[in-house]
Amino acid sequence: MLKQLVSQLATSEKQWRQQSPEWNRKLKQWENWKAAAPARARAAAQLKKLRKSGKDEGDPRDAPEASWERFFSPNAPSAEFTFIGHRSAYSMSDLKKDIEGLAWTNIPSWAIAGLRRGIAVHHAGMNKHYRSLVER
Repeated sequence: MLKQLVSQLATSEKQWRQQSPEWNRKLKQWENWKAAAPARARAAAQLKKLRKSGKDEGDPRDAPEASWERFFSPNAPSAEFTFIGHRSAYSMSDLKKDIEGLAWTNIPSWAIAGLRRGIAVHHAGMNKHYRSLVER
């Protein structure tokens, strides 16, 4: 059942992404942001140099931006196609670390794909480490 649900979500998400102007706009913004990374790095280096020399006035507008692009991953499931709540104390970065920690196990890829979409199977026959992650 989990395999089928994950497959249906992935298929629907792929179709939505191909047809959604909103998704394409967001992806284009992220690509432009990524392309501007060298310019941001140069500006940060210049600011650091100014601060070291004592010539910087400490203008708050020079603070690094906290933008959504910094945390965006085009390969991550879209919110519309996942059951992961945004109010959870367990973050996506925590989940990613925990999944990476299970890489040495023989957990099926469909079970990992389910975790990334907020769906899990808790069964005595599943890997103990996987079940522990599900319980967390």
